[in-house]
Amino acid sequence: MLNPTSTDPVGAALLASFRHNFRMYKTLADRALAQLSEAEWLHQPAPGSNSAAVIVQHLVGNLRSRFTDLRSTITTRGEAFQSLSIPRGQSQEFNHQLAARS
Repeated sequence: MLNPTSTDPVGAALLASFRHNFRMYKTLADRALAQLSEAEWLHQPAPGSNSAAVIVQHLVGNLRSRFTDLRSTITTRGEAFQSLSIPRGQSQEFNHQLAARS
């Protein structure tokens, strides 16, 4: 497991790269989503499809479950990294009754 306080130069460079890429893609997403009106944010383009708000809510839940307390989850549950998942109420993420942007 990568330790953020490690003196390993490869590990430190990898962590720095992950952080840089995460911030870059977050900035791109924030700027793109900021261009949507409230109606566009909640618009479902077709019956049974998801609005941008629902997709973002699902993405947040996915990322949070993958990267929250990762080390503890792996050691206590003994799961392989590929199947790691913290229960998060995924079915509620697709509930179309969403509040306005936060």
